[in-house]
Amino acid sequence: MSVEAAGSGWVLVLGFVLGAAATYGWSRWRETRRRASSEAAMEAIQVKAARFEQAQHAWEQFASHAVPLMPVLVRQLATVIEQTECAAVDLTGKVRSISERARRQAADMSRPAGSGCSVERHQADAEELAADVSRIVMAMQFQDITKQKLEHVAQPLAQMKTHMESLLANPTAPELSKALNLLEEVERSYTMETERIAMAHALQGHAQSGAPAQATAEEEEQSVTLF
Repeated sequence: MSVEAAGSGWVLVLGFVLGAAATYGWSRWRETRRRASSEAAMEAIQVKAARFEQAQHAWEQFASHAVPLMPVLVRQLATVIEQTECAAVDLTGKVRSISERARRQAADMSRPAGSGCSVERHQADAEELAADVSRIVMAMQFQDITKQKLEHVAQPLAQMKTHMESLLANPTAPELSKALNLLEEVERSYTMETERIAMAHALQGHAQSGAPAQATAEEEEQSVTLF
């Protein structure tokens, strides 16, 4: 075999080896890229899954506090409506009483002197009329209690609205993972016995049942103070 033939053979062998090495290197590079891409994709999936779990936890936590509160707020509104209706009926009765008393006094005053209408009777009628007017003024002050109770409904609703807006904007925000404690906050805000009674009825599943809750003497006195 000549030197030239041997050289050509070695060249072919070297070319084959280099080609095989290049092919193997290319395969390894592609496999490395594929693994890196798969790992990156898996990591991205894991990150998305973790964010989804955080968002789900935040919404579930919000619902766990908001859902039990809704019947409480519904019952409080029903109580306000019931008490307002009772106050309106009471006020109407007092106005009619004053109207009837004023009519009788006008009739007595139109009678001739000495017809049996003494000064003492006129004085007693005037005092009763003044008492009726005073009771009407007190009844009209019921709006202060109504306003306070409606504020105790509006405040937690506003708080829930703000929290939901935050959840929609970024459900994985760290501050949203804290417990809301809506029921506890609402209960602490109640200063009237009828509010506490209505809340107890709602939590027991009687949001739409029960007799109208009458304002206690303490609440009636509070309404006079607030006026």
